Amino acid sequence: MKRIGEMLIEAKLLTKSDLDRALARQREMQDKRPVGEILVEMKIITLDTLVQYLDMQLRQKFNN
Repeated sequence: MKRIGEMLIEAKLLTKSDLDRALARQREMQDKRPVGEILVEMKIITLDTLVQYLDMQLRQKFNN
């Protein structure tokens, strides 16, 4: 199963630099929130986009 960041980069909705920034923020946080939530908070992607790609990710998981 592909990670959400990889899927968003492949769809050109996210750059590697954006993902790196979000992952750095994730490492700094005490609660270790999911990277998708951080990307929404940083206004890099919308909540709708996150939900769409999480749905795709889950479908891939259960179809394989």
